[in-house]
Formats: sequence, C-alpha cells, structure tokens
Amino acid sequence: MLRLEVLMARGRKEAFTALRLKADITPDAYRKAREWATAQIGRDYDVRFGWDDKKLYCSELVWKFYQQAGIELCPPRKFRDYDLQRPEVRKIIEQHYGRMDRLEMDEKVVAPSDLAASKLLMEVPRKKK
Repeated sequence: MLRLEVLMARGRKEAFTALRLKADITPDAYRKAREWATAQIGRDYDVRFGWDDKKLYCSELVWKFYQQAGIELCPPRKFRDYDLQRPEVRKIIEQHYGRMDRLEMDEKVVAPSDLAASKLLMEVPRKKK
C-alpha cells in the first residue's frame, strides 16, 4: 500500500484533494463495500473505461465501492455528456481508443470531476506543517 506522501509526490500537490463522506455509514454497509472491494484486488485496470466489472478504472472502482454500501455518489453519465472536444480529453481518448470514432458514446462512465462534485462528499482538511 502506498503512503499518502508517495502518492502525492507522483502528481502536482496543488491538484491533490482528499474527500470523504459527510455522513457516517452503518458498519454493515461498510463491511459489504469492503468485502466487494477486497474481491477486486488483482483485477486489471480498464484503459477503455467500460462499465462492466471485467476490468475497472479508478473512478468506477470508487463509485461502485460506495454503491455496495448503498450510496450513489453521483449519477453515472455517458461519454456523449462530456465535452469531448477539449484537447486534453481528445488526447486521452486517442491514447485509449486510437480514434474518436471508436468511443462508445452511450457507455456509462463516471469521471473524477463527477465524484469530486458529489454533494455527499466533503474535503478532508490538510494538516499544516
């Protein structure tokens, strides 16, 4: 398991945000979600962002973890709902699909920005050094 400092060193520190639920969940809901998450260990990363459970991508893993606890952080969207013409988005799509026309426009998806905008989450304050 990575320590937080190691994880943060991999990216831009100003871009790092930690979020948590505003409300507590029951021990039973947490147990169910944790058991599901434990069963995902070793599963391949989904570079094509499919919604099935054969492979999982990071935001999908987080969303489905909370779903197992009975919590929907945000509604899943479809690729067509995003601004796919932004250069940074096009670059990612082309890296993963080769061409834009190979993207399944009606595929369910959840992006980090969707999770971050959830009204159910709050930012964890950073410790001052």
